[in-house]
Amino acid sequence: MGPLRRELRWDGCLNVRDLGGLPAAGAGATRFGSVVRSDSVEQLSQAGWASAAAYGVRTVVDLRIVDERNRFPPLTVVPVSRGQRSDYDIHTVRVSVLGDPDPDLGRHLDAIGASHSLEVEATRAVYVEMLDRFHVRFTEAVRAVADAGPGCVVVHCHAGKDRTGLVVALLLAVAGVTRDSIAADYAVSAGNLSVLSQQWIEEAEDAVKREQRRRICSSPSQAILDVLAVLDSAHGGADGYLLEGGLGETELERIRGRLLG
Repeated sequence: MGPLRRELRWDGCLNVRDLGGLPAAGAGATRFGSVVRSDSVEQLSQAGWASAAAYGVRTVVDLRIVDERNRFPPLTVVPVSRGQRSDYDIHTVRVSVLGDPDPDLGRHLDAIGASHSLEVEATRAVYVEMLDRFHVRFTEAVRAVADAGPGCVVVHCHAGKDRTGLVVALLLAVAGVTRDSIAADYAVSAGNLSVLSQQWIEEAEDAVKREQRRRICSSPSQAILDVLAVLDSAHGGADGYLLEGGLGETELERIRGRLLG
């Protein structure tokens, strides 16, 4: 077996990485093969599913809105022959962290972002609104990871950046991963998705839309640091946020056990 690495290559996905190898205060580093973050695994080819199964994936936590699979095309640039999850012993848990389909929600979040001149402030404000408005749902997503059976858990949304980024930040904060490492992990997504993001930005109808899309596609590390600071001041940290959302101390311990061993 070669050296463990965080960046994973599963055919059909662009933004896959293991949460192992991150420094945690007083606990060494997080374990490899425990939790993986990704863009939508429904993009995986047969070879991609085989890679995920061989990696030990047994649970998928899908954060997307119920009808999102039908409304958005796959992210991959080159079409691949789609795989079948049913070919493997992989269980799916669906937790729509942004609730039921709501045409007004996107406009509401866009307006919050547009009210800030800097992308870091815009991203932070949108993320804080999401965490506040959907407090219980984000807690349920973390619970799904805590309750997962043996094997690796994959957490994903559409691009694996925003919703996945927030759930992963909560998981890593509970495990005591250093703030800089949480932020650095989050920041990787923009680069992984850059080819597709640039195409989407260039297709915008005018300069205002292009700038809006550029900000949406960014993943500034400072934004996650700011979000974690808001959780500190408003809830006493990620643990407090999740406890207030209905998670129990035992479930928090299971998260630490999964990520730290």
